[in-house]
Amino acid sequence: MFVLLRRPDSLGIYIHFPYCLQKCHYCDFYSVPLDGEAPIRAFLTGIEQEWQARFPDFERFSAVDSVFFGGGTSSLLPAWALRQMLDLFQERFSFSPDCEITLEGNPENLTEQYLEELAQTGITRINAGIQTFSERHLRTMNRFFDAARYSDMLDILCRSPFRSRGVDLIYGFPGQTFDEFMTDLHRVATVGLEHLSVYSLTEEAGTGYATRVRDGSMPSPDEALQERVFETLPSVMSDYGYTLYEISNYAKPGFECRHNLRYWLYEPYMGLGPGAHGFDGRFRYGNVRNIDRWSARPAAATKTEHEVEIDLPLNLFRLTIPFRPSWMKRILKENGSRRADDVQAFFEEEARLGHGFFVDADLFQWSEVGRLQLDGIIERWVLNQKAK
Repeated sequence: MFVLLRRPDSLGIYIHFPYCLQKCHYCDFYSVPLDGEAPIRAFLTGIEQEWQARFPDFERFSAVDSVFFGGGTSSLLPAWALRQMLDLFQERFSFSPDCEITLEGNPENLTEQYLEELAQTGITRINAGIQTFSERHLRTMNRFFDAARYSDMLDILCRSPFRSRGVDLIYGFPGQTFDEFMTDLHRVATVGLEHLSVYSLTEEAGTGYATRVRDGSMPSPDEALQERVFETLPSVMSDYGYTLYEISNYAKPGFECRHNLRYWLYEPYMGLGPGAHGFDGRFRYGNVRNIDRWSARPAAATKTEHEVEIDLPLNLFRLTIPFRPSWMKRILKENGSRRADDVQAFFEEEARLGHGFFVDADLFQWSEVGRLQLDGIIERWVLNQKAK
């Protein structure tokens, strides 16, 4: 059984590379088209400037134990550019011996030669955004697809030397059937990958998909299908040897994404790049979602002070791994909360009423009812805190 462990003295770094070859209709992350190598070099200049400006807010941390290259399509970054950024970070921080360095990529970019270069660069974890093996569904979402390329990439990824290899899938595409999705799932769950992320398709405001749903040219996601998949996944994934550790993430034992857990465990991380977010332990900040404005002032950002009594429990709700009440109370008190006992009382009441948790050996754990009623639990907690 996986139990939460925090590393409050360590730091994570997230780098948002904002370039893609084309925009997928379902994606709401900030991205713009890439044209040549010049934007990459300009991006690296901006990253160095932002890094130097943000360092004083994070210099108290002892080491870096997770680095995450996201986007956008971070697999469009050449290996030399990744190495340049890692060298920059290591000028000021030591990397822990088990530092997890993740790169997200698309199948069309993850060639055998590129993966070999990434391994030599120091990347330890690769996550490939396959989403589905259906050409029909991907083309509907303005996504590149080549059946042979996807199959080859999956085979190459499974033979690669990275400590952890993962894949993303999406379910709920218009017209997708339950059997279609389960075929996709079986294909990636039986080849030896350490990590799988499984997301439901959503209508995110401002995306191409949401626009098409609104004008009637595309249907909304199939809610009945999504509910069936959501209810089925934990037991099916368990049969494949994966454990659910966050509402959409499954891992083989010991291969939970360290950087993902950092967000939920209230640990600090520096966010770099346009559209990136960061948290220094007290303040959260968000960078402007515009490459030109970010390039002009890389360290300009909107700061907000966190609300620990709301933020931390909400994070724990979205995790599906056991945690000790004493651990949660300690974090709350360390962050200045005066209502730590209220938080524990709420969890205990939820467990008593059977709303989502049960207590086993002083551990709060999820029940199946809790996973299905997550939105209601979150709403009750927010109302509970606003009434204080």
